[in-house]
Amino acid sequence: MNIIIGLAFNEKVDNWKNKVNKKRAKSILFLAFAVITIEVVKETCVIMSKRKK
Repeated sequence: MNIIIGLAFNEKVDNWKNKVNKKRAKSILFLAFAVITIEVVKETCVIMSKRKK
């Protein structure tokens, strides 16, 4: 009986973790996208300033 309750509880915890992970994944993707964008802009600025000289 305890095994069944344990499995059901684990499933609920897993579902909750998945929901949290999806939200976290979205925010991580957003952060990664922002960081990559900033890096690309920095690189572009560096390249442009090198060309001007």
